[in-house]
Amino acid sequence: DYRAFLWMRIFYQLTAMCFPFYATFAYVQLGFTQATVGLFVSIWLGAGVLSNLLWGPMLDRRGHRIVFVWTAVISVVPPVVILLLSMFHGGDDVNATLGAFLIVALTFLMNGFVRAGRFIANHAYLLEVAPKKRRPLYIGFMNTMTFPFMLSPILGGVIVGLFGYGTLFVIGFLAAIANWVVSARLVEPRHKVH
Repeated sequence: DYRAFLWMRIFYQLTAMCFPFYATFAYVQLGFTQATVGLFVSIWLGAGVLSNLLWGPMLDRRGHRIVFVWTAVISVVPPVVILLLSMFHGGDDVNATLGAFLIVALTFLMNGFVRAGRFIANHAYLLEVAPKKRRPLYIGFMNTMTFPFMLSPILGGVIVGLFGYGTLFVIGFLAAIANWVVSARLVEPRHKVH
């Protein structure tokens, strides 16, 4: 379980590598104004706060695994949606269409939900899965192993610079699929027989 949790966090960080680039993509590639992109970022932050009303009770009643699986499922959608939108609109005054605005806003909403859900469940899961006497060791090792991946937005910037946004979002999509698979394999610590 601990190994699966480590891989799940690594894949999640590779998915989260895309998060900062949705805003720049909406501005540079899709042609939205700075004010509209600011609204998208506000939706992202607001979704994170509102999602606690969903994730908190779900985590309390059903456990961590369900939150990991649902956030993984949700994280698959935004990179695909944003790539499809760019292919169909090709940057031709996307900002003028309400449909494009709603689609992009939905990707920011989903990313806000994913980020908040993972933040809540990650810390709580590790506290429950680690043996009490070895908890500091488990937490320290996990944070040490995943720290380099928390710098993944830097890698995202390099990928965009060298290969473009499309490659970044494809990598984010593949990491989200891997995250989903590993999340589904986790055992809920509350249901384990000790």
